[in-house]
Amino acid sequence: MLGDSIVEWNHRSKYINYGQAGYRTRDVFWLIEEFGEKLSGDLGILMVGVNDILCSYEQEYTLDYYNKIVTELRKRFTKILLVSMLPTDDIKVNRASILLNKKLSELYKNDFFDIYNNFLEKDLIANKYTTDGIHLNHSGYDLLNFLIENKVDKMLYYPSIEEAEKELIKAGKLNPGKWVGHSKYAGLACKKIAEHCPNLDSEKAYLVGLLHDIGRRVGIVQDKHMVEGYKYCMSKGWKKLAQTALSHGFMLKDVKTSVARWDVSPEDYLLAEKIISEAKYDDYDLLIQMCDSLALPDKFCLLETRFVDVALRYGVNEFTVQKWKKILEIKDHFDKITGQDIYDILEVNRR
Repeated sequence: MLGDSIVEWNHRSKYINYGQAGYRTRDVFWLIEEFGEKLSGDLGILMVGVNDILCSYEQEYTLDYYNKIVTELRKRFTKILLVSMLPTDDIKVNRASILLNKKLSELYKNDFFDIYNNFLEKDLIANKYTTDGIHLNHSGYDLLNFLIENKVDKMLYYPSIEEAEKELIKAGKLNPGKWVGHSKYAGLACKKIAEHCPNLDSEKAYLVGLLHDIGRRVGIVQDKHMVEGYKYCMSKGWKKLAQTALSHGFMLKDVKTSVARWDVSPEDYLLAEKIISEAKYDDYDLLIQMCDSLALPDKFCLLETRFVDVALRYGVNEFTVQKWKKILEIKDHFDKITGQDIYDILEVNRR
């Protein structure tokens, strides 16, 4: 991560820090030239520009050096992330930052990440995020790191929404069936609920739901679809989606609780057992475990409706009621987080 004092003083960042207090765009460019090919990797993050504004540089001058930086970063990194200016307590500086952010978003729209408004309160930086009207305090860095880490996570370990939707279409052609419509509604349910959860990203949630059954691309199978989904997502580098492709069926965190048939090799069974036993479930795992039971092929439904639907197709076993209870517990969890009944969010008719 390269930039000025905002970057340098970010002691909680998990990225390699090349920030330097007082750095302007030209200084970052010179730094890159100095390091040469030593500065390279999977992702380069840039956050610089406010010092150019404080030095009253013309925007064209700043943009010229910014473009030189981007050109060099693209040579050295697989992907780049260009983070916007933040607001300050000076309205004139903020006006210039807004103009610069706008221009950068036009020039680099696929790589530019505008977080300006996240720190804003009545046209100035919110007091709760700053030490002196420019630099960030602990709360400010907590927010900055949350935003950047979430964005980086999506860039490196998730497909784009367009890519994921194409994957589902392709899988549906390989194995046509109602599971495709179910996946779409599961994705929408995850997205809609996540929009009301401050700790969840709605795009990530949508992808988790949309591709939770992607393993069905291999054909008409039972529990094999979860292992195949895990393997396929891992082959794409989608680590979290790989886990949820398996975890969505194991809210009790035990592969022995499956109601369907384990139509896999002994090796694949042991793989699934190991992954589930070692997995640390977060709210994305819980969300798809619940939303899998909220989605029919053509609409959202009551959990109980989906319980019966699955039971009629696969039967029940000694773990079935425990699994139902666990899903109902998860619903209570999200009701509390969202501050409302998730059926209201999905506009499910409870009659």
